[in-house]
Formats: sequence, structure tokens, C-alpha cells
Amino acid sequence: MKVLKMKPALAAVSLVLALSLFSCGKSGTSAAKDDGPRHKLTMMANFNQPEPPRDTSDLMQYLRNTLKADIQISWYPTPVYMDTLGMQIAANDLPDTVVVRGNIRPANVVSAVRDGMFWEVDKYLNNPAWPGLAKLSKDRLVNARIEGKSYALPIERELVQAGVLYRTDWLEKLGLAEPKNIEDIWNIMVAFSERDPDGNGKRDTVGLSMKGTNWPKVTDTAVYFGGQMEWYWDEATQTAKHETEDPAFYKSLDLYREAYAKNYMVQDVVELRNEYLPLEQGRAGLVFFSDINDVVDAQIRVSTIFPEARIGFTQQIQGPDGSVVSRSHIGFNGGFVFPKTSIKTEARLEEVLKFFDALGSDDAILTLRRGIKDKHYTVENGYLVATDAQIKAFRETDFPDASLISPFGVTRIIPERLSDPLTQATFDSMANYNGKRFLSISDTYISDTAVKLGNTLSNIIADARVKYVLGQIDLAAYQAEVARWRAAGGDQLKAEYTAAYKASPR
Repeated sequence: MKVLKMKPALAAVSLVLALSLFSCGKSGTSAAKDDGPRHKLTMMANFNQPEPPRDTSDLMQYLRNTLKADIQISWYPTPVYMDTLGMQIAANDLPDTVVVRGNIRPANVVSAVRDGMFWEVDKYLNNPAWPGLAKLSKDRLVNARIEGKSYALPIERELVQAGVLYRTDWLEKLGLAEPKNIEDIWNIMVAFSERDPDGNGKRDTVGLSMKGTNWPKVTDTAVYFGGQMEWYWDEATQTAKHETEDPAFYKSLDLYREAYAKNYMVQDVVELRNEYLPLEQGRAGLVFFSDINDVVDAQIRVSTIFPEARIGFTQQIQGPDGSVVSRSHIGFNGGFVFPKTSIKTEARLEEVLKFFDALGSDDAILTLRRGIKDKHYTVENGYLVATDAQIKAFRETDFPDASLISPFGVTRIIPERLSDPLTQATFDSMANYNGKRFLSISDTYISDTAVKLGNTLSNIIADARVKYVLGQIDLAAYQAEVARWRAAGGDQLKAEYTAAYKASPR
């Protein structure tokens, strides 16, 4: 492992893994039998653990010996990764494949795509000649397109991660059931605020906790009223529409305004930076559109102070028509793109893609998701069973950040049973969600105006939203701010999202 001297502000750790037969011998491990062609490629990726995977880790041994990969991975810490990638793009100095984090559409990547820097990969997807790549989810592939074409293999994540988190013990004490719709949620907010759920004889609790950076939750909650997301497609008019044109959005806006006015939500919402802190302090019992991956950590933190506390969650909230609804996640966290500067020919592209096709084998998906059988899990009665200690060893030591170098992180090869029931419940809920999903057009389509003026325009709406919820302005003043936003570029956003949506296959 080397520390590479990059730009002064970005000293990044790079692990160059020369996975050849020679390096296998040097590391003291047995070389893989040379029974066929090996995958040869270079990669740039980020890592989240304190250090990148070691050459001797089970992860790298698996890539080398089982998948027969001669691969060099340059690893960079996640906090500096995208800045480093930007410099590499500008310098036209990229390896065979590069991870682009997030929704894969930062301005410099979109510009590079338009300049022809990356290969299109559409014909290799949903293609029986490429059985591994064919396992990639169609919904996620559609969400990952850039201007109607596929340039990336998305690093898959669950499509619905949001839910409602609550104090189960408070519900039970007050004789309340798990919420099924927005009316139930409101009644729980009222009860947690007015009916003394902690039993101390004081009105010192509230229903809802929310942090000051999460005002978009006002939009998310609109789906519970039968609405859409920030930008949505209207079939009747064949145009993109903004939340401010959706009557359901105003119902959501008024819910938060009333909750704040009646002290049914935290009053320090503007300053609050950790929406779970009021739960840990015992002063709030509900979080909207929480990432349910956070439930286990919330349970640990809250029960440390309040041993009787139990945290529950649901992703089964119904809209007005009785169907289950939720804000959708884009379904991936980054993706692999393939620069033409390093991959000169289509034949070479296919050689590189064969590595990712191999990652799509059942064995590779299972190994990079859960590790080695009888070391990181066992199989009992047809279920994969893993203890907390096995999961810890897999994630932190043996297969650190394996999910960052494979597109197939959420694919389950066999059913799983984890030792912690709450963790298992969150995984099962996300995997089995079959309600309606709502995703903003702005998450998957590109507006040049949004790229140029995005923060300026969004701040107009965001500031007006906050002031309205806090009771500092009335509806007329809010709508005046909407008109100002439209004149400043909001109408242009609408035109561009409409054009982009119409031009793209679905």
C-alpha cells in the first residue's frame, strides 16, 4: 500500500494491487490455477473504512484467485474522492473504469459524456449473452441513464429506503397502533405531544423530530396526501410540473405549519443537525422519511439512556386511495463508467466488461455480499445465517467496502436470517416493498439551468418553505416567492425537464 502525493489539498491513499501470478507468489498466497484467460483492468474507487482493503484480505484474494482478476485499484478516501475524480477528468488521466459517486450526474461528468469521453454500454445490458450484467435491475438502469443512454453500471441500492420511525413503547403505553396513513401519523404526533408518553406528569415531549437540513421532507410527505415529488410528469398536460403546482403539496406544507404552531414538532428544527438527538433525549418519538437503515443505531442510542425504549418503523403508509406509497430512492449510489481515453476499442471494452459480468455470477454476488461460507455465514434449512460477529469481520476486516466495487450489492442469492431481528426486519422491509414509488424527475433528468442556477433557485423555494412552516409569512407571501422563483428560472426548469422527459426512452 502506498500513499500517493496528489494535489497538496488532496493527499489520497491509493492501493495499487498488481494481481498477477507473480504478486500472488510474493504475498504468500497460493496462485490460482491458470485454467483460462484472466481479467486485466485498472479501476479508481472510493473507500469508507479507515484504510482500503489490503492485498491479503479475503476480498482481494477472491478477486484474484476465484475471479482470475489481474486488477489494479487506486483507492481514495470518500471525502476527497469526487474532487480527485474531477481533477483526473480534467487531466484526461483515467483508468479503465471509474466509480462516479451519487447519482452519477455531476456537471463535469455530464460534460465529459457530451464530449464523448465515456463508452455507451446499452447493448450489453439485458442481453442474454452477458448473463451477469443481465441481472442488473431495469428500474435502476433507467434511473442511471444520462440523456437517454446508459454509460454506467449502477452500484445498486434499495429503491425504497425511507419510512416512518417511532417509539413503539410510547405507542403501546398510549394504546395506539402502528400508523397506516397520514391521519394516523397526525394523531400519533398529537398524542406524543399531549398525552405524556414518558409518564413524568409534564408536557415535555413532542411528536415529530426533524433537522434543519431536511425541509425537503415537506415534499416527501405530500405522497401521503396523494401527491408527487418535487418535479413530476403530468400526463394530462404532457409537461413536467413542480411541487408548487400540486394541491397535495400544500396539504403537506400546512401539516408542518400546524405541527410547529401547536408544538407537535421540535421547536429547534432550524438549528437541529441530528434529528435522532431528540429521540435520544426522550423529547420526541417520531421521525418522518427516516432512512430505515438508521433504525438499529437509533435503537442502540435511545436504549442506552432509556433502557425500556423500543424503536419501530414502517414503510407501509397508505395514500388516500388505500395503496401503499413512498418516496423512492434513485436505486443506486454511484456507478462504473468506462473512459475512452484508456479503453481505445470496443474489443477492449468487452474485455473489461467481462470482469463485471463475472461479478454478476451467483457465487460472486453472494461472496461480495456476505463473504465465505462457514467463515462469515452458515446455511441452515435453506437460509443464510450470520451472527453479529461474522458480519463485523466481513465488513471491517475481510471484505471491507466490497459493496463499493460491485454493482450487485442488494441482490440476494439465498434468503437471509441475521442474528439481530431489527436488522433483519429493515432488510426484509426494503427488499419486499411492493407499494407505489415516487421519484422526482430532477433525480434522473438533466436541466442545464439547474446545473447553472440550481442552488440560487432552490434557495428561493427552500427559504419560503421554512418561513411558511414557522409562521413567519402567510400563503400569499409564499406564493409571491414562488412567482419570483418562476421568473428567476423556474419556468425554464419546467421547459427543460419537459423536453428531457419527452426525449428519453422509458
